[in-house]
Amino acid sequence: MITASEWWAGLTNYNTILFPLQPMVMVLAVALTLLLLFKPCKATSTAMKVFLSFSMLLNGIMFFIVLGTKLPSPLKYFQGGLFIAIGILFAIDVFTNWSMLQFSPKGIRRNITYTLLILTALYPVVGLLRGHEFMQLIYPGTVPCGSTAFALIILASSLPKVNKVPYVLLLVWAIPFAPLIQIPKFRVYEDAIMFVVGIYALVMLISTSLHKEKKKF
Repeated sequence: MITASEWWAGLTNYNTILFPLQPMVMVLAVALTLLLLFKPCKATSTAMKVFLSFSMLLNGIMFFIVLGTKLPSPLKYFQGGLFIAIGILFAIDVFTNWSMLQFSPKGIRRNITYTLLILTALYPVVGLLRGHEFMQLIYPGTVPCGSTAFALIILASSLPKVNKVPYVLLLVWAIPFAPLIQIPKFRVYEDAIMFVVGIYALVMLISTSLHKEKKKF
């Protein structure tokens, strides 16, 4: 297992090589989110799936496999493979339409979605407040944990019309890794945001599944 300083050095190297892709991807994520909010339709759902596929493939290939030189092997290949698999599933969904991405109806569920989206967008701000340098920030869309939080919010908001496989794979990353590795070992306290999103997404998945079962009887 690498040290916390080695993890942050690896993130700095990754962000430095990718810059200025991070702010461009975040702006695109915001634009697609607004489209999904104000013009919900098949086209905006498809556009978001294309974005999520790109984001997950970028994280899997570049963060873990290509540039994750300081990450322990073979674990990094499992982690990279996880994100690549999720990215492929989103890409397939573009053509199969397993999922219809949209925002929840009005009410507490929609308000929670807005709150979690704002929290996820604040990932870099939390890093700045903690004293991190610009290249040490976690950007949703290009860094795994922020990207996971964003994808889970969109999927949880779109229940029940979502493909459950990438949903569960994202939960595998969001819930165990944050409290067991990211926060205690690497001191990535920003990932408390991903953990909160993961718990909410898990509760929504279970609740939706139970409601679906009740309707059968």
